Amino acid sequence: MYFPYLRGRQYELIALRELAEKGIINNKIFPIIEPVTSSSTLLSTVRTLIDKNINVGLIANPQVGSFGHKENKYLKDCVELLLNDVTPFFIVGNDFSEWVDVIKRPIEECGFVFKKRDYIDDYLKLSNNQDNHLYALIPDEGSYRRVIHKNRIILSDHFEVKQRNSDYSDDSEVFSEDHLYYEEDGYVGFSDYSIIGNRYNEGGFLPYCVVIHITYFDDKKRLMIKHFKSDSIDDTSDTANKFYEAVTKFVEWNKNKIVDTYASRELERLHAYGLYPGLGTIKKLSLMNHIELICNYLNNEN
Repeated sequence: MYFPYLRGRQYELIALRELAEKGIINNKIFPIIEPVTSSSTLLSTVRTLIDKNINVGLIANPQVGSFGHKENKYLKDCVELLLNDVTPFFIVGNDFSEWVDVIKRPIEECGFVFKKRDYIDDYLKLSNNQDNHLYALIPDEGSYRRVIHKNRIILSDHFEVKQRNSDYSDDSEVFSEDHLYYEEDGYVGFSDYSIIGNRYNEGGFLPYCVVIHITYFDDKKRLMIKHFKSDSIDDTSDTANKFYEAVTKFVEWNKNKIVDTYASRELERLHAYGLYPGLGTIKKLSLMNHIELICNYLNNEN
């Protein structure tokens, strides 16, 4: 099972919602959302996933963005969801035990995300030194594997964020092999930060270079990534033309359908009609492509 870890930005939520609405993903995909801001899109996305019988996890103690305030109306609404319809996940850290008390769900029904070794003992104290959790997302490191044994999910950050979009390589690169080996390595699933990466930035900006990140499988079933960049990189003007330059490179590369997903077909449609959808939609389509690819892989493997 694949557990994409998403930060709940608008385009990430809409990507999940559209994948569910179009029937592209199924219960082999278990999204985990860390809310970052008050948004009705968050609640509508979660409800859509529930309606489509897709498991969804919600981080009860978000660590980034402006969401982590108990007086926040949307947070209260999310607590209601956590008490009923979705799986609560807790980032193991300073305040996580307080949030476990707030949610009032048995540990057996909760997931935990481990990012810092310093808090392993706090989790053990909470769980009475037992693997009582529903799922545990852990880095592939011995200090975690020696303690967490039940239903562990490998959590990796495969996307190397560059300082400038123009710094991304033109060559294809290996993105991940977790899907090939997670079971023999003792995990029940795998998780990553998709084509976005773990680093969180509050706001966006007009880019000097527009880049489209596309993942695909090679003949060894490795998950690869290729970055399609605009040629115009001198200033922030004419973003639409920058997108056209980047998407033209993708369309030419994909003439033999190296990747064939809803998102890839949508990029080809935008290119054919000379349309510019906006930076958020470009990111949304890259994310949709990534998640659909992995869902298709898991469907075929089973």
